[in-house]
Amino acid sequence: MERGYSFVWKDGQLPKLTKRDGTAVPLDVQSYVSMLRNDSQQAYSARPSDAESGELSKKEDVAIKQEFDHDVKLEEIKTVTARVDREVRPAETAPEVDPINVDRTKACEKAKEILLRCLAGSRRVEDYEVLQRLQLWGFKNNSNGKNVRPDSVDHIMSDTLGVIHLPDTGATLLSPSSTKFPAFTKLLAAWCYQHVPDDHRDKFVYSSINVNKNYAGKLHRDRVNVGSSFIKAFGDFRG
Repeated sequence: MERGYSFVWKDGQLPKLTKRDGTAVPLDVQSYVSMLRNDSQQAYSARPSDAESGELSKKEDVAIKQEFDHDVKLEEIKTVTARVDREVRPAETAPEVDPINVDRTKACEKAKEILLRCLAGSRRVEDYEVLQRLQLWGFKNNSNGKNVRPDSVDHIMSDTLGVIHLPDTGATLLSPSSTKFPAFTKLLAAWCYQHVPDDHRDKFVYSSINVNKNYAGKLHRDRVNVGSSFIKAFGDFRG
């Protein structure tokens, strides 16, 4: 358009490129792309109107053809680049799954099922049901508790549900395990209430439940406990 040309391509017809003086420039179509014919420069120079007007020289013909060819090659390059980019680009990395959280989610869902069954059947939570959910629970390696863990190990499998105290900050808050997996905590709390001896049921209060797996704790006295503790062992073990 900057050189006075007009371009029209109607549906079902060949494209038309027209000069300022109305002379049509022959075009070919290759792969749905309009292109100048190779013999177009000679055709222009043979016409008297072109020579007399001087508005289109052979150099201009060549320049226009180069522009057309450049645009076609550029589109081809873009197409190839896009295709290669899709084929070569690695797939997005899926977020890493924490197997401990997967196990805890399973335990929480199963705990919810038991709570609903007990509520519907007006019955209490049984020992084997608690054991099955504890076996599903994913324990993290806890490097704290130096006063309870055996001297031969540097960590134990131990989690605290309910309220926890942070000695570094002095804060008291609900443990992340109970916040993320409330049904599991409720299952253990229901079992505790239903199985505490009758003469202690209305007197025994607590804020936390500590669950431990596969270790024999050293003889110790907890420093921050207040009042009585209720302990229950589940599973097949000795000691």
